Amino acid sequence: MKNFLSPLTKIFSSKPSIESEIREMAYKNYPNNVDTQNFIYQKHLAAYKFLKTAQDHTLKDIAVKNYPSNYMMQQHIYNEQLAARKFMSSATNEAAKAVAKEKYPKDYTAQKFIYKDLDQQ
Repeated sequence: MKNFLSPLTKIFSSKPSIESEIREMAYKNYPNNVDTQNFIYQKHLAAYKFLKTAQDHTLKDIAVKNYPSNYMMQQHIYNEQLAARKFMSSATNEAAKAVAKEKYPKDYTAQKFIYKDLDQQ
């Protein structure tokens, strides 16, 4: 099977598209495994499209800051932060909640971790 993820992809395009950037990344990480290249390409492209439509820019900023060139991890972090924020909004131990928010005002996953630790004491 011919490798469709050739590193020559960028040569034939005046401006690299997101698709070609993801193809190149998949090729660089898995140069000898076309099936894995295809899998990584599809997963990263789906994650990129998800993030383009994600509504919460604060959470998106957190995800991009942590993983600037990994769309799969950005989506994972976005979803993790979203779930943690929902958890924190329904948390009932106000003292533990205040400590967690004070320690990590912009990281809901860390807040959830601190909250759970304090809430069990």
